Amino acid sequence: MVEANNTPKIHNAWLWTQLIPIWTYIALLVTAIKLDEQCKIYQNKYTKKLNFKARFVYWYIGLTILNLVPILNIVTIIASLVLFIVVWTNISKTTKELSKIYIN
Repeated sequence: MVEANNTPKIHNAWLWTQLIPIWTYIALLVTAIKLDEQCKIYQNKYTKKLNFKARFVYWYIGLTILNLVPILNIVTIIASLVLFIVVWTNISKTTKELSKIYIN
């Protein structure tokens, strides 16, 4: 973890590790856990509820792992694509929400 503006930030090299196939699942799980922890800390400190829902990330990871099963992969590919969009929309909304708070 790197600090910027007295807050911990994820190092940029972390994104490049996503090119390693199995590491992607591990990195997504770690990221979801860390984001969930940070949201809880923020909510306790500032008493404001954030919209981030880590359970979507956990479902996405589970479905993408199920893509390895030959018969299930047709269904899970479609479901994981939908969840992929939901996860990144969720992260984007939370980021915008936090940026509005810090600007004001």
